[in-house]
Amino acid sequence: MYEIADRRRFTVLAVLVAVAIVAAACGSDGAEETDRHGFFEDALVSAAVPSVIQIAGDLAYGHACALFSNGGVKCWGEGDYGELGRGDTDYIGDEPMEMGAFLPYVDLGTGRTATAITTGEEHSCALLDGGDVKCWGNSEDWGASGQGYEGDIGEEPGEMGDSLAVIDLGTGLTAVAIAAGSWHNCAILDDGSVKCWGYNEYAALGLGRLEYGVGESTGEMGDALPVVDLGTGRTAKAIEGGEWHTCAILDNDDLKCWGYDEAGELGYPDIISYDNDPSRMIGDVPGEMGDALPAVDLGVGLTVVQVSGGDDMTCALFSNTRVKCWGENDDGELGLGDDHARGNHSGEMGDALPFLDFGTGVMNQVCVFGERRDLLRKNPVPVVELPAGLAKPNEGRALTIDQARALLAESASNRLNGLLATMLMLGLRPGEAAALHWSDIDLDGQKLQV
Repeated sequence: MYEIADRRRFTVLAVLVAVAIVAAACGSDGAEETDRHGFFEDALVSAAVPSVIQIAGDLAYGHACALFSNGGVKCWGEGDYGELGRGDTDYIGDEPMEMGAFLPYVDLGTGRTATAITTGEEHSCALLDGGDVKCWGNSEDWGASGQGYEGDIGEEPGEMGDSLAVIDLGTGLTAVAIAAGSWHNCAILDDGSVKCWGYNEYAALGLGRLEYGVGESTGEMGDALPVVDLGTGRTAKAIEGGEWHTCAILDNDDLKCWGYDEAGELGYPDIISYDNDPSRMIGDVPGEMGDALPAVDLGVGLTVVQVSGGDDMTCALFSNTRVKCWGENDDGELGLGDDHARGNHSGEMGDALPFLDFGTGVMNQVCVFGERRDLLRKNPVPVVELPAGLAKPNEGRALTIDQARALLAESASNRLNGLLATMLMLGLRPGEAAALHWSDIDLDGQKLQV
């Protein structure tokens, strides 16, 4: 770890490199052009930082992780239980010089990289190359780490890396997707089946029984851990964990949810009796899963492409780019213009469950007006399917090293070559780079004012 003095020298050196680039951008043309281009290219390559391709955050207990294009994982925030995977319980990100180059990658093991990440309330998991899964953080009582013993992982030196075993998902089985709830985890396996482990007092594992935790004792994982019964011949293609519930998008595009239903987040008001069933759970006793569990009714002609679970609520994104949410709504989290829960009484799901309004255009507003005043029987806009590729959202991406080199080479004889190199090196927009002055650079304060 850098000492403070080392960090200061490192920071000043980084600023000096930026100064050199700005100065070079103002240099002369002619014979010096080639040398300047070589300097820019070397600086660009040496300063190249892998781009972030996925983020996962635990908003309840305050930590987050990022997956980078090089397969590395970095975590920051609260670290009481080792959820940052640093071998300590420090909080990271609340002091200067803890982020950026000072924030190390999580040690996933020799030569191991991650392809996906997920976070629970006090734990983190990574799907590794080859389909292995590793989890770390709070596993004191309910087995979220899937290691077959109780105890936090990642809070002491020597607990991560090769010392942390991959989770045993069963003979010959690997994972293709992972998801975390508050205290439980699920994985879609390479045969399309689903296995879940961790906290199960509220049936989030879908095993047809209740117990404090699965994965906290020896003999509970691997072949001993049953797959979730999704129905005859059914497999999963997406999985998501909420606080105490889990939802899966199946191969036939059905959405099924199980676990605890505090306020309608499972979406089964005709199955769960809120007046006569104090347990409000699905998957806590035999006979509730599999073919006995119907798909969540979200409306006629709609195809779910993504599901997101939260604290007593669930949202679904459809192929027509519209969104519906159901469950708890005390603070307006469903986005429906009121504070009434949805999904806990009959007649609230299906076509009766409104889409969220993100400003969908004049035609939709006109049809909504007409429908509310009985001038139209039904608003047709929400169920319109746009042609594939027509409504593709704007996407931004970073240039690769090869693309950046090609850009610099193409502009080598252009007087703006230095400006382009400055933008690439510092990640500035054109106006920001062009407006730089020497007065913007504070060596003593270790700052670059943009």
